[in-house]
Amino acid sequence: MIDLLPILTTDSPEPLYLQLYKYIRRQIESGDIPAHAKMPSKRKLANSLKISQNTVTTAYQQLVAEGYLDARTRSGHYVGTVAEDGFVPRPLRSKQTMKEWADERDGYDFVFDHASVDCSAFPLDSWRRLYKDVLFETESLVTLGDPQGDYGLRNEISEYLYRSRGVQCSPGHLIVGSGTQTLLLLLVQIIGWNRKYAMEDPGYSKARKVLQHNGAQIEPIPLDQEGLSIRALQEQEVDIVYVTPSHQFPTGIVMPISRRYELLQWAAEKSERYIIEDDYDSEFRYSSKPIPSLQGLDTNGKVIYMGTFSKALMPSLRLSYMVLPTELLDIYRVRFSFYSQTVSRIEQQVMERFMREGFWASHIQKMRNLYERKKEVLVSSLRRSFGNELQIEGLDGGLHVIVGFDRPISERELIRRAKQEKVLVQSLSLHYADNTRPELCNMVLLGFANLTADQIQEGVLRLERAWSDIGESP
Repeated sequence: MIDLLPILTTDSPEPLYLQLYKYIRRQIESGDIPAHAKMPSKRKLANSLKISQNTVTTAYQQLVAEGYLDARTRSGHYVGTVAEDGFVPRPLRSKQTMKEWADERDGYDFVFDHASVDCSAFPLDSWRRLYKDVLFETESLVTLGDPQGDYGLRNEISEYLYRSRGVQCSPGHLIVGSGTQTLLLLLVQIIGWNRKYAMEDPGYSKARKVLQHNGAQIEPIPLDQEGLSIRALQEQEVDIVYVTPSHQFPTGIVMPISRRYELLQWAAEKSERYIIEDDYDSEFRYSSKPIPSLQGLDTNGKVIYMGTFSKALMPSLRLSYMVLPTELLDIYRVRFSFYSQTVSRIEQQVMERFMREGFWASHIQKMRNLYERKKEVLVSSLRRSFGNELQIEGLDGGLHVIVGFDRPISERELIRRAKQEKVLVQSLSLHYADNTRPELCNMVLLGFANLTADQIQEGVLRLERAWSDIGESP
């Protein structure tokens, strides 16, 4: 095993992980660290350099991603074999990683992105092993397979949904698709684009765009403290309502059980009414046990349940699912089952094994704990910097919070000031039906999943500088 003696300094504008990454990369490129050499363990290196283990982990992960290191399960990290022939893959953009280049291009040092996840925690070794197993053991991959998705995966999903969310469905009622937007496109065709749809306001802007681009007429329904307003919904002549009841996007409101029954009652009053329940991140509840899904409470076949693996695994996986009531399933099978499945059979069978062999359950638990710790770091950092002057909402679950001041300052100004400190915070007004009026909002979104604890703390310190004098200037 080799010894590493980098000179790391907190005075540098570069974070410690980037200094360590560059040092190791130079040592490998120069041959000072030979091919196949075993690297120090993350804990040992962190202790010897007196830095956090997270810093070493981030540096090693980047080196693995670029081919400088190989990560071997239960063995450690080794210099990649590409160094043996004197060739080491160079990152794009003159040795910059794509992430560094993207952040530099946009001018941000810290990106509080609500749509990102912690991809560094993805169980790559397990996924790679299952992928190889599928390729070597499965002979049926050359065929298109079932348009609804491979039965084995649908069976695993149906069992998981029943255990975790109380969803009542058989594999035959499930349709697998490459993302929620793809499934929404199919669903609009099944239900009919000429129906009137209602959506939470604010609500998931991408779902709104998918419906609008398919010619659907959309009525925005305001929220109250319990989520979608039933009174406002009853005032509109709509057939379909799209909701995110378990963690309303973007406000984080959790719809209580009483409101859920009111919504189900509304749907039951007319035969043509349906509820689209998007349960996009229900795995990530921190302060209380999840309320059963709307679909699990429904006794009249009125709820279309939608979910995704993107938030728990990684967005690029593009693997989502929906559960259709019997009436809509019959329409799908008669009129739309000629559509080919949109998810690779290889990925479907890898995901099936990932669930069946217990990796999914353990991964969810790990990510729930990880994200809860990150949320706690974010909230405690905001409290230290702003005290009670900053309002923080959406703390019960999910991968973002909403923050703002009870003062006359617009969302636009909050974003502008943060940008001056090279911090990206995201718009709340974007998710309103009338998003041309940012004066409606004085709050912004802060995602935390993609940042380390150190990055969250430093990013909040930047926000403290950006927002410290709010209320003093016009």
